[in-house]
Amino acid sequence: MDANLADTTGKRIDWIDLAKGINLIFVIVCHTITKGDTAQIFRGTLYTFQMPLFFILSALTFKLSADNGQFISKTEKAFKRLIVPALLVFAFKSAVSLFSVDNIKWAVFFAKKINSFFYGSAPIIHIQEAEILGVGMLWFFFALFAGRTLFDYLHLKLKEERQLLFAVCACACVGIMAAKIQYLPLSLDIALACMPFFYFGYYLKSCKIAENNRKIAVISALIWIASAMFCYFYIGDCRSFYINLAVRRYPLIPIFYICAMAGTLFVSCCSIFLTDRFPKSIKPLLYIGKNSLYLFCIHAMDSLYKNIWRITDSSICSCIIRLSVDLLLFAALVKTIELIKNRADKSSASESRVQPPLPEQKSEAAGCSKGSA
Repeated sequence: MDANLADTTGKRIDWIDLAKGINLIFVIVCHTITKGDTAQIFRGTLYTFQMPLFFILSALTFKLSADNGQFISKTEKAFKRLIVPALLVFAFKSAVSLFSVDNIKWAVFFAKKINSFFYGSAPIIHIQEAEILGVGMLWFFFALFAGRTLFDYLHLKLKEERQLLFAVCACACVGIMAAKIQYLPLSLDIALACMPFFYFGYYLKSCKIAENNRKIAVISALIWIASAMFCYFYIGDCRSFYINLAVRRYPLIPIFYICAMAGTLFVSCCSIFLTDRFPKSIKPLLYIGKNSLYLFCIHAMDSLYKNIWRITDSSICSCIIRLSVDLLLFAALVKTIELIKNRADKSSASESRVQPPLPEQKSEAAGCSKGSA
């Protein structure tokens, strides 16, 4: 297995899918186990790399544009793959919310929803004196789309590595400053702050991670743990020592960048090891990683049935129930989409076989047969 040519082979790379699958399970666990200082330290340690990992691996597998035409094409595909699903999930949750509202003022309702989707912020924010409702986990779709598109554009226009690195650092500074002054539409300030993560993923393309896996795993683990402990003891609060992109919390710049990159690298090394040693055992997690977008959408909507997984006061039991229900719905969704795609492919293939040739094609075919005779 080659862990370095993620964007040139056109094939999925198992260890990257495994890392995404493992991390997405971590996301659900951390969103559920929240009671007590021990739980806060546990989830905070995972939060140090949790969402940055998705940005880093996205850049690692993304084939950057070679010209303006490719850039436009890739931007359109990314919009369909990220923003359209976010819109569908947002519309579904908005429609469900109507059942709990009496005497709806439709003009106000649609205005609030449009503003909410436009800003794409996870929590409720205030623009001047107006309250903008949050979109929850859907912020990730906006930030990933904007961040990856911006990095692709910068790489296309800036030919020298020094220029690209400088632009990435400048974007990060602007994003962090903007978060203190005014949140930007479509979570653009988060996307700007995540530019170093995209650059790190881009840099990893040229690194031979698989060949030096053990050495890199040890070094990255030490850096990750040391930087996380430093943040924890320096800040002294188990609820705020870690990076939280959704609420724009960036503690101890630039240590949180180092911590997130080292944590991502450690998880990547572990994923490479597991992929090489236990290829059969990891298949369920590979399946999750390959279809991570669908599970993310399910998890973004599981607040609609929170009464099911909150049936108990135990955080661990709630986590088990939540994971089970989310994964069950995820499997059903993936199978349904696969069936729809298979039927569409079969119908298009059958139509192409039975479709008669056009009159011009018939005359050309007759002329050829006469000529050959």
